[in-house]
Amino acid sequence: MLVLSVLSQAMFGPVHWIDLGLSLGLHMPSLDEIRTTRGDATDCLKQTLQKWLEGRDNVTGTTWDNLIKAVRNTGDRAAAERIPGILKSRGEYPAMTGKFHSLLLDAVKEALTTKSIDDVKGCLLDLEAAAADWASEVDAVTDETSLEELLQRYCFLSNLSLLKCIAEKLDLKESKSRIDQLAEERDAFYSKVLAGDFADAKMVDHEIIKEHHVEMTVVVSWPSSETTLARFQDFITEEFKDLSMFIALRAVHHSSLTPLYTVPIWALGRIRSAIASGFGYFRGILQVILNNEVIYEVKSFHEDLVKDIEILLMPATTSEEGPVVDYLKKSPEKVIETSIDGLRIYIGNYGKSKVIVVMTAPDKSRQGPIHAAAITSKMLEKIPSIKYVVAVGVCFGMDPGKQKLGDIIISGTICDFTNKREGVGQNEYQRGPEHQVNRTIVDKFRHTHGFEMPDNIKVTIGVLISTCSLIDNPDVKQELLAQKPGAIAGEMEGAGIMAAIDYAPERGVSAIVIKGIGDWGDGDKEATKDSKATAARNAARYVYAALNEWKLE
Repeated sequence: MLVLSVLSQAMFGPVHWIDLGLSLGLHMPSLDEIRTTRGDATDCLKQTLQKWLEGRDNVTGTTWDNLIKAVRNTGDRAAAERIPGILKSRGEYPAMTGKFHSLLLDAVKEALTTKSIDDVKGCLLDLEAAAADWASEVDAVTDETSLEELLQRYCFLSNLSLLKCIAEKLDLKESKSRIDQLAEERDAFYSKVLAGDFADAKMVDHEIIKEHHVEMTVVVSWPSSETTLARFQDFITEEFKDLSMFIALRAVHHSSLTPLYTVPIWALGRIRSAIASGFGYFRGILQVILNNEVIYEVKSFHEDLVKDIEILLMPATTSEEGPVVDYLKKSPEKVIETSIDGLRIYIGNYGKSKVIVVMTAPDKSRQGPIHAAAITSKMLEKIPSIKYVVAVGVCFGMDPGKQKLGDIIISGTICDFTNKREGVGQNEYQRGPEHQVNRTIVDKFRHTHGFEMPDNIKVTIGVLISTCSLIDNPDVKQELLAQKPGAIAGEMEGAGIMAAIDYAPERGVSAIVIKGIGDWGDGDKEATKDSKATAARNAARYVYAALNEWKLE
């Protein structure tokens, strides 16, 4: 019975069947009649729903809306709120799946009508030229039926991008238009439907073909009240790039909010390699199981993991964290990923030194000194062995006549411009302190042993301005320089890190900012569009070289 199935998926308690029956308009004698059958609660609930659907006791309005109201009247508001999502998934998704299957068959017909079989096979081979098994399957295609069978093995509604890519490469004009329309419909569905509701509805995008697929299970810590299907799709697209179109979301398990994907057997090697390199964009990935084997797992944090580690590296954004983690992975020692209160941290060898890496701004809303200070304080609280904090990443330069993009800036002084007075006719930019960076840590990163950066990259120690705003305006930049003419660069995290250290003087922690010049703070994005990635790599490389030279004590 559909109604009973929906209530079960909504986790409505069958023991409340009498309250539900009364709320639906049934009379007590009818419910007493059910009670005399001495069935269990689930059976009684089923009989109650049957009488309601039959219109017993002159009940009218046997609609989903009335059922939802009745469930809410029993006091189970949570179950009532789950029902719309379950119904939405049950109705829309099968309809879209039907459209997809029809579209795939029509695309095959259009392909073989407008192109030769060899042209079609050549297009398919180009999708994954390095996979011998894929090439063998493509080679076996000889006619419309075998082409349909091949595409039906790997093309599904959830990875519609694969069929879309094929249609674009073959210039299937009619099919492209229909695919684009279905993609918009599916994306809208993915954006509005919670993954938990999809799981509750027990929806399945496709079945596994064991001769061709294996299952990939991803366990995440994302909040079920916010996580839509779109996030699961974005995870695959961002982390697996070109290979993502062969990875298809099959279903979602409600346990730990776990998406299940199918992947081609011939793609196992590449998927393993991609996962081994870590996840750059998405936090909260706890475990990945591929073909019944755990190939990725975040360790639970415990103090032994960070015992005696003195160095904390703090990139701000994902683009700054990436190069740092890449250098961590140069070491033969295993890189450990874990988390502290939801903050992803890496533990490993950076050069010859053991370090901890934590990102301060996983998204734009968390950039700046406030979050940098909070995360620094959290790390100092949880890891008592930390003695040195290094903010590594990207800054803006002050003088393109004397500096160049990619140059390395080391803070000798950090001027706190986060506290600003805006008066009538007069602004006071620097109300915060000037932090003199501890000479010991500056000397450790000075490189007196003849190390030189490639490409004539200069390394300069000087005054940094630290602001709470992203500076992309030449006039604002000049106002900052007018306040501090000797400044050589600006950034957003240094003041926050220094403030956190100031509140723990008993720890004796030293901090320094080492960043590459990624732009000039003037808003000219086109002139510097590729420079931030280079600047982040340069900063990561410089810190790596320093920690490879000296063992910090």
